[in-house]
Amino acid sequence: MLSRFGPIIRQSIKIWKAAEKTMGASAKYCKPTPIWHNTNLCMAKKILIFKPWTESGIFNLKDIYNDDGLKPFQILQDEFSIPRSSFSFYLRLRLALKTYGVPWSAKLAPHPLINWIDSSMGSKGSVSKINEQMVVHQYIKMPIENFWERELNTTTDWDTVWKNCFTCSKNPAHQMIHFKLIHKAYTTPWLLCKMNRKQNPFCHLCEGSNQGTYMHMFWYCPRVTLFWSLVQTELSVLMDTVIQREPLLFLLLDDSSLSLSLSQRRILTTALTAAKKVILKLWLEPSIPVMCTWRSYLLDIARLESTTARILGASGKTIQFWRDLIVNLSDKQ
Repeated sequence: MLSRFGPIIRQSIKIWKAAEKTMGASAKYCKPTPIWHNTNLCMAKKILIFKPWTESGIFNLKDIYNDDGLKPFQILQDEFSIPRSSFSFYLRLRLALKTYGVPWSAKLAPHPLINWIDSSMGSKGSVSKINEQMVVHQYIKMPIENFWERELNTTTDWDTVWKNCFTCSKNPAHQMIHFKLIHKAYTTPWLLCKMNRKQNPFCHLCEGSNQGTYMHMFWYCPRVTLFWSLVQTELSVLMDTVIQREPLLFLLLDDSSLSLSLSQRRILTTALTAAKKVILKLWLEPSIPVMCTWRSYLLDIARLESTTARILGASGKTIQFWRDLIVNLSDKQ
């Protein structure tokens, strides 16, 4: 029946149906549903059009429904001054509504998408709002997200993970450290062996029979575990709060379970950036003094963030935070 309409109307209907499907919010019959020229509401396979009612101002189901359901004919006649001779059409319309499953004695709900196009919202920003909601509803977990949840046996707040990944530093190189770790972009002994770049898949740090898998190299290796424990201790002192050594927090930056101030979050992400740099360096140089290297990296990152804050015209409070942190870290060197 869409062929009866012009190309603009046909395309508009297709777009609307696609939006409903994307949002999982299909509602054929609701308050704004048109009565006339509606392919989902027909009589004898013909779309409805009744001039006496259209001339009286009846266009949508909301015009013929109230909180109790379908309005009696007498109420419609009093409200819209429709001719008495149209009572037979009213009966046929009521039968059509019943045939299509539109309730008679129930209040019609508004369309699930109607809040997007509410005229009170105004046009400014409405397209962005609609697009954002559609993107959110279309969201499907990436395979890497499923991997981490299986590996850690826990539910992860991925909104927090990705937000912290890209707000942990003004330096894109530091952001990339976390991004690559989450996406398993670093080559471990196990992976190098699979690529025929290494003779065996074993971890070269603990010199045991442990395979150098991703989680082993970043978390379970005894040398790495000891390093994380030392970082946890110093980090708790710097943040003035107890921080638990958990892979969800230390590897993925998921701090959704913590109530941290902005200053504490800055210290946390800066420290974890430095810690991951140390682990990557440890893979290449197993003999490095990990804590001295971590403190050095931490101080370098803090100085860089302080310089960036001044260049970008950050608030005095932000600049002072980085200055205080630099002084604190310098005293520990």
